[in-house]
Amino acid sequence: MVFAHKKRRKAIVWMVLSLGLLTSPAAALDVTLDKWHVGVFSYLNAQISPDETHPGMESNGLSLGETSILTRGNLTSRISLLSEHTLLPHHYREDQFMLERLAVRYEINQNHWTEFGKIHTPVNYWNDWFHHGRLFFPTVARPIFFAENFFPIHDIGLRFGGMLNLAGVQYDLFLGSGTGVVLGEHHMSDDHHMSHSHDAASGGHGDQIFPDGIQSLNVALTYERNNWLFRLATYLDGIRRDSLSKRGHFVSVHVEDERLRGLTEFAATFSPRESDGRNLRRVALYQYLGYNITDSLTPYLALDLVSDDNVQEATHSVSKVIAGISVMPDARVTLKTQLERHDMDSGAHNALIFQLCVGM
Repeated sequence: MVFAHKKRRKAIVWMVLSLGLLTSPAAALDVTLDKWHVGVFSYLNAQISPDETHPGMESNGLSLGETSILTRGNLTSRISLLSEHTLLPHHYREDQFMLERLAVRYEINQNHWTEFGKIHTPVNYWNDWFHHGRLFFPTVARPIFFAENFFPIHDIGLRFGGMLNLAGVQYDLFLGSGTGVVLGEHHMSDDHHMSHSHDAASGGHGDQIFPDGIQSLNVALTYERNNWLFRLATYLDGIRRDSLSKRGHFVSVHVEDERLRGLTEFAATFSPRESDGRNLRRVALYQYLGYNITDSLTPYLALDLVSDDNVQEATHSVSKVIAGISVMPDARVTLKTQLERHDMDSGAHNALIFQLCVGM
């Protein structure tokens, strides 16, 4: 009981420190020094649910989210640096301070660039566009499949990108370390705490550069027209082994104008089943649709589901139906109120979540 009180007091101290930082003068957080920019983002969740004791459901009450520190800057006219670190008290995860991304980018010319370091694996729009701060998330959490080992959220490798001579088509080629270098996994409860599960760069030898050589390949094509973005990607893991350990195909569609915002994320992965070597198929779909009543008020609906074949050749599925409203009184503050209905193996469960996101 005494230990529980100490953990609770420590969590409260972290909340006060984080919120105190984010309500400090902007000059203390948003530092621009000769083309360098530092941003700080954090969030606070509050959940109410009669079903919190069921597996897969979060605990009721307040919980502090990651504080993300994002740094960007130009080293020369062609070389730039991006880094992202997150802070979270020990009450929520073992590693309180984590390096999420660290990459150096070189502009080859006006249409082509290359990047090296630890990055978000560029398999879809969400993982390539959003950082760990949730100020710009359309819903309160990432899609379910981010926590279901569809792909490594982070990887260490070499990336090439640019424009093709095909009327606005962009290419993206990434050579990475893959998931095979992971020695252990972090088993966390919330999706932002478990984002390091199955990371190629999350533990052990994963912090080395290509510890087992290049093991993964990600190829993506992106097409933008008017307010629409279409992205197709294929991810291959274990490309230097006798057989692939994972093959994934991803489709992203994003649209945004003055009133409407939509995001579709589709994923399908195939990996050998340990029992008989046959492919284990997993499919996921995240569909979001929001409508801007005003510049600061956006009601939204979302569907989030994952389906896969387990070892017993039965189909396992998890789904979430979401209805919410997002209020953005300021460009640096978002308050989301979200009602969720979860359908899991343990039955159907409901939750009401309030989320305050702040950023500077």
